[in-house]
Amino acid sequence: MGKKVLDSSIGEVAELEREITPEEIGQQAQLIPFWYRNSGLYVKKSRFFPVFPKIPIKMKPSGVQTAIDLDVLNEEERASLPILPFLTYEELRLDIDGQFPLMMASGYLRFPGVHYVAKLSKSGNDYLGKIWYRHGNVASFTYKYIKIELTNSIFPKNKKAKVTFYGNGDTKKVSTYNFSSSQFRKVDFEFDYEEGVKPVLSIDTHAHPIRPASLVKEKLTLEKVYQRAGFTVTRSAGDEVPSALKGANGTWSNMEMHDAMQAYWSKFSAAPKWALWTFFAKQHDIGPNLGGIMFDDIGPNHRQGTAIFYDSFINNAPVGDANPAAFVKRSKFWTAAHEMGHAFNLAHSWQKNYPGFGFSWIPLTNDPEDRSFMNYPGRVSGGENAFYSDFDFRFTDNELLFMRHAPNDFVEMGNSDWFENHAFEQEASITDNRLALEINVLQEGQVAEYLEPVYLELTLRNTSGAPIAVSKRLIDNLKNVMVLIQGPNGKVSKVRSFVEYLLEDKDVVLLPDEIMTHKHFISAGPDGWYIKDSGSYKISAMVENKEQVYSSNQVELEVLLPKTTEAQLLANQYFTEEVARVLFFNGSRVLTTGNKVLQKVVDNLPESNVSVYAAMALAMPYMKDYKMMNFEESAPQAAVKSASEEKGGFKTIKADEKKAKALIDIATARTEQFAKTYGIASNNAHLSELLGFIKENDSATKLNKIEKDLNKYSRN
Repeated sequence: MGKKVLDSSIGEVAELEREITPEEIGQQAQLIPFWYRNSGLYVKKSRFFPVFPKIPIKMKPSGVQTAIDLDVLNEEERASLPILPFLTYEELRLDIDGQFPLMMASGYLRFPGVHYVAKLSKSGNDYLGKIWYRHGNVASFTYKYIKIELTNSIFPKNKKAKVTFYGNGDTKKVSTYNFSSSQFRKVDFEFDYEEGVKPVLSIDTHAHPIRPASLVKEKLTLEKVYQRAGFTVTRSAGDEVPSALKGANGTWSNMEMHDAMQAYWSKFSAAPKWALWTFFAKQHDIGPNLGGIMFDDIGPNHRQGTAIFYDSFINNAPVGDANPAAFVKRSKFWTAAHEMGHAFNLAHSWQKNYPGFGFSWIPLTNDPEDRSFMNYPGRVSGGENAFYSDFDFRFTDNELLFMRHAPNDFVEMGNSDWFENHAFEQEASITDNRLALEINVLQEGQVAEYLEPVYLELTLRNTSGAPIAVSKRLIDNLKNVMVLIQGPNGKVSKVRSFVEYLLEDKDVVLLPDEIMTHKHFISAGPDGWYIKDSGSYKISAMVENKEQVYSSNQVELEVLLPKTTEAQLLANQYFTEEVARVLFFNGSRVLTTGNKVLQKVVDNLPESNVSVYAAMALAMPYMKDYKMMNFEESAPQAAVKSASEEKGGFKTIKADEKKAKALIDIATARTEQFAKTYGIASNNAHLSELLGFIKENDSATKLNKIEKDLNKYSRN
């Protein structure tokens, strides 16, 4: 029995001999000459007047009302009327041939404001399909089926697609689209690197002997990876490797790297949104365990930026590898493609669907065995060699479906995370009792002052009675942990971090009752402030480990009313993205508006808890020499370019120990308050750096008093 599809009459059913397999689709698609393929983006633009055929017109000077019949007017006469037409706009994305075809069609109709996706089958020269996904104003879009008739040509401007939408009964709509592009979306990639780094922007697919036997030998570039995913990829420098950015000495702190991202996107603030900047650096302060870092929603246009660290685990080949140099080069290429994939809101292969944890835009199955840029090679059965022996340097079909056919606001860089559908409820998501997740807010008595930053401590405990292997950095990254906050108004927010890490995926063994802990800033994220108003908050968390999900206890936090008029007046200036970022990254030399607000907090609220955090955030950038991106010309540019093309580079700003000490003195004036707030919220490495500075620049008496109170209240 063949597969049933709608024929040209749509009301009847035709029998196809059999359904074509994906492999056969790909084989047939590759045989079609490039210039004669039909896949790509089609658009329809037209004007219409959103008025009735007769409209009332008030005549001057008498004020008498009359009416004009628009149907009898020609275009010139209509244009002379004080009535502006609407511009209708529709898109069709046709995915039937070319690289990795999915036999899908998707589209967007500005009016009524709906996005749809349909699965297609070929029927003669036409394509028929059922609409299986809708997003937006779905109540005004009742169509269930589509029929696509193509007009092909060797000249792109003559290519057309006629789409008939069918609903219940005789309801139908016909739209004719003009061919626009052989790709589905546009994106701009820009690459820069610091002096001493040689970026890997392409690889020879046959350089390493561990590969699929069928893998085509080619020079594969990062641009080509995303072109095959359906994007028109542009780079201002074309295929040229940009010049190195000079002046970046030493390892990078989160603060410095974040400021570099802010400075870069400020330079190109007027450019289109679909753009990604990738910076190749040597090493992060965290050390060789960090291979990459992605910064979310940079600047007013919510851009994306990612940094790849070459002096890290990605620079190491396994002992005895057949071709260590090729292994390392391939690892660096994979890392860049992986981190860039996150910029398109792609989830990890093993994190696409967990009950109570989060769901993708369509129901998907977690597959830790996926051979995809979005999977970790070491996670599959058999490890990295097993992964690369069956990896075709591509994304899976489900990932391609998302990048090509999901609504724009799901895929667009800097838009809200598509992997975020959730509800605030304690679901039965614990699948075994081997691990227990405990959470605790770090405020004394679970009470926070108004404006005070809130940190959440996560504790993962082995309750199995036997040793158990877990990822070493399992709770360090909010990609693995979901924190939910229910505010006083009942609204539930999922906490997102301003930064995501690519950490070495190594397991450690937790002995019975042994724990690992980590602290997260949860007051704000790229979506805004989660903890803002006075009132009661409920907080819970979930963590995923090896396809098991564990729920935490629920904690309550009380945020007090403002103690002073000054605190209330500062609120509108304080609850901004800039202030949130300065607090999160422990300072900034670029976000000057945020710094000014925090200085007002220090000056006007000297005894408050928030003033301690504010003074420390202002002090940190001055404690040591600081790398700062700068451009010879400061004027913003309308087109995105690499920083090197715009004569960018880094300058080192010398430490200002005097200014740092003055601010630290303010923060530590009441050492017990400092220890109970900033002290317990900070990790050991950060406190060690701070105490080292105090030791060098202050008295032993002051240092001993701070250390005594830190030890008294320490939770590290």
